[in-house]
Amino acid sequence: MRRWTARNLVDLKVPMEVALSADGTKIAIVVSEPDWEAGEVWSHLWLWRDGELRQWTFGKERVSHPRFSPDGKWLAFLAQRSEPKDSTEPKAQLWLMPLSGGEPRAITDTDEGVTAFAWHPDGTAIWAVIPLPEPDEHKRVKDADRKRKRDYAFHDDELPRCVLWRFRMPDGDGERVFIGDAGIYEITLSPDGNRLIFATTQTGKRDNWRRSKLFWLALDRAEKTPNALCERAGGQFSPRPSPDGNLIAFLSWRNPERSFSHHRLFVADFEGNWREIASLPDLEVDELRWVRNGFCCLLQTGVTSQLWRLDEREAMPITDADGVITALDVTPDGNTFVAIRTDDQNPPDVWLGKDDGERVRWTKMSDFNPQVKSWQLPKAHLVQWRSDDGRAIEGVLWLASDEPRPSNPCPTVVWVHGGPKGRAMKAILSAMGFPAFLAANGYAVLAPNFRGSGGYSDAFATANFCDLGGGDFRDILAGVEWCISQSIADPHRIGIAGGSYGGYMTNWALAHSERFKAGVSLFGIALLFSDFGNSDNPSWEPDYLGGMPWEATDLYLHRSPFVYAHRIQAPLLLLHGENDRNTFVSNSQEMFTALKKLGRTVQFVRYPREGHGFREPYHRVDALERTLRWFDRWLKGDAFASAIPLGETATDDELQVCLRQMRYPVQWLNCQPSNGEKLVEATITLQGTQEGLRIALAKDIRLWDDEGREHPPLGTAQGEDENSFVVEGDLQVAVPKEQTLLLRLAFRLPSDRHPCALQVRSLPFRCLP
Repeated sequence: MRRWTARNLVDLKVPMEVALSADGTKIAIVVSEPDWEAGEVWSHLWLWRDGELRQWTFGKERVSHPRFSPDGKWLAFLAQRSEPKDSTEPKAQLWLMPLSGGEPRAITDTDEGVTAFAWHPDGTAIWAVIPLPEPDEHKRVKDADRKRKRDYAFHDDELPRCVLWRFRMPDGDGERVFIGDAGIYEITLSPDGNRLIFATTQTGKRDNWRRSKLFWLALDRAEKTPNALCERAGGQFSPRPSPDGNLIAFLSWRNPERSFSHHRLFVADFEGNWREIASLPDLEVDELRWVRNGFCCLLQTGVTSQLWRLDEREAMPITDADGVITALDVTPDGNTFVAIRTDDQNPPDVWLGKDDGERVRWTKMSDFNPQVKSWQLPKAHLVQWRSDDGRAIEGVLWLASDEPRPSNPCPTVVWVHGGPKGRAMKAILSAMGFPAFLAANGYAVLAPNFRGSGGYSDAFATANFCDLGGGDFRDILAGVEWCISQSIADPHRIGIAGGSYGGYMTNWALAHSERFKAGVSLFGIALLFSDFGNSDNPSWEPDYLGGMPWEATDLYLHRSPFVYAHRIQAPLLLLHGENDRNTFVSNSQEMFTALKKLGRTVQFVRYPREGHGFREPYHRVDALERTLRWFDRWLKGDAFASAIPLGETATDDELQVCLRQMRYPVQWLNCQPSNGEKLVEATITLQGTQEGLRIALAKDIRLWDDEGREHPPLGTAQGEDENSFVVEGDLQVAVPKEQTLLLRLAFRLPSDRHPCALQVRSLPFRCLP
C-alpha cells in the first residue's frame, strides 16, 4: 500500500452535483479537480447514459447547476468559462448542450452573469435571473475618475435588482418578463407552467440570508405582481412544487427566532395556508424532493447523512446507515434516485437507486479515483462518551488502522468542526480532509460532535445559545479525558485544531486548559467585537449571543479568546485567507500580535486570494503539510518525524525522488554569502512516471531549517568544484520518464540555522541520516 500524502488528497476528483433526466436514463455530474499548472480548481460536466460515463466539458471552466430538459434531449447548465475581464472573476453564463451531439453554446453573455434558472415544464423555454447591468454612462464616469485618481467606493453599496428573463428554446431568443429585488437566488415553476416561485433575500447580501422568503408570480396574468407564499416567520428556503401544482414544499427553521435551529419540512398552498410535516424525525433536512405519495429528504443523521422517504404519517430510510450522502435527485415518478455517496474509505462517487416496490436497490455508477485502492487509508470509528452534565456526546475517532484502539497511547489531535452547527462525519474529506490526513500520519484524531452540532435533535443544535465556549468546550474536554481513559491518547501529547468556529475553539481551549500542548487555528475568531464589525455575516454573533455588542457586552467580552491571550502557553499556528470576508483576517492578526507581544511561540501564515477556507490546490497542500509539521514538532518533538531518510527513494503518483547529498557551507562563482548568511546545496535525483511532467522550483521545492522556517531555492547549481555557478530564477525542470535526472539545488539560510528537511512536492526528506 502506498503512503497517503497531502497532494494525493488534494488531487482527488470530487463529484459536487448530480441531475437526473425525467426518464431516469441519463445522469449529469459536475466534477471538480485541481489544475496544478494553473494553481486552480476547475469543475467539468460528465454525463452517464447507455451504461457509459464520460467527460463532456474541458478546459479552464467552472460548471454548475446542470438541468435536463423535460424531454431529456437538452442539458442546460451554468459555466464560468470566458476569460476574466479587468482581472475579475468571469461571470456564470447560461449554456445549452444538445444530447444528440454537437457543442454546447452560450445562451447569455452578460456583464453580471446568471444567478438562477429553470426549465419551463413543457421544455419550450428557460427562465433565468440576471442582475441589471450597470449603465454605460456610470461606467464611463467611473473609468474617468479612476484614471484621474479621484475615485471612491461606497462600502456595502446596494446591489443591482434582478430581472426575470424568458429564453425560447432551442433558438435562445430572450425577453424581459419581470424586474424584482436584488436578492432573487432560486426559481422553480409549477407543473402547469402558470406560476413561477422564487426565493429572495430582498438585498442579495450575505448577511440577509436569514430574511429569505418565498414569493410567486402568476405568469398567465399581464401584470406580474409578486405574492408572498405564506407568512410563517423565519427564513424560507428550497421551494419545491407538488406534482399536482397545488402545494409548495419548503424548508424553514423550527424556531423562527434561531437561524441555527433545524431546517424542517413545511408545505403551503397559494392561499397562504401552511403546515409542518409532522412525520419527519427530529433531524436536520438538507434537501427535499417530491416523490410518489410524499417526499424524499436528505437528513443529517449523526455522523452520516441518509435519504429518507416519508408521507404525512410515517418516514423510513432508503440508504444504508454508514455512508454520507452529499447530493441527490429523483425522477418525477419517484422510482429512480441518484446520489453522491462517500465514507471513510471511499471518496465521493455517484450511485443510482431503483425502487423495485419493496426497497431501493443501489448501484455504483462511477469510480472517479481508482488510485485510492492502492492507498493506506485510516479508519473512522464512531465513539461515544458522557459530558460533565451527563449528556451523551458522539464523535469520530480516526486511527491509522482498523483496530478500534491503538496498541499504545499515541499523540492525539482534537479536530473541532466549524459552524458551530457543522458536524464531524465518517467521510474521508470531512473537515477538508484534515482529520483523515493527520490519522494517516500517525495521530489519533478525535472529531467531537459537541452540543450545538448538526446531525442530532433540534434541542441539541441550539443548546449552545449564549454559551459559546461553555458547555461545548466541556463536551470536548470530556472526550479528551475519555480518550486518555481508554489508552488512546498520550496525556502529554495532545493538540487541538479546527477551522472557523473550530479555530475559535482552538484559541479558546489553549487559554482555558493546560491539557493541550499545541494548536492550529484556521480562520478562527479571536475577538467577538471586531469579528462582528468586520464580517460580511455580522448577524452570527447576535444570533448566538442573544444581542448586539452594545446589548450583550459582557458576553461578547468574556467569550472572546483574545481577552485570555495572556493565559496561552502552548505554541499556536494561525492559518488564514487574506480575502476572508466571513471571519475577517484581523482575527488571526489580533491573536498573533497579542501572543507575539507576550513572547509566546506563534506563527501566522496568510494565504493570498483565499476566502473562508482554502480553495487553491497549492494552498490546500501547504495547510495540510504545515499543520502536520506543527504537531510533529510540538507533540512528537520533531517537525519531520515522519520524513524520508537521506538516501532513500520515495514515490508519489507521478514522481520518484531521492535526496542524495546535502552540503554546506558552499559558495559559487556568481553567488557569495552575505553577512549573516550561508549557502546550502542539496543534490536530488528525479524520475517521472509519466510523460511531460515538470517541477517548478518555486512552487514544488522547499528547504526547512531547524526553526521550522521555509526557504525556496535560489535556483540550480551547475559546473564542478571552484567553477560552480548558480542559475537563478523561478525555473521549471522537465522530468524524464525512464531516465534519472540529477539536480543540484541552491539555497540561502541564516548563518545560525541548519537545514532540517527538504520537501519535494508532497515528499519530505530528512537532511541528515
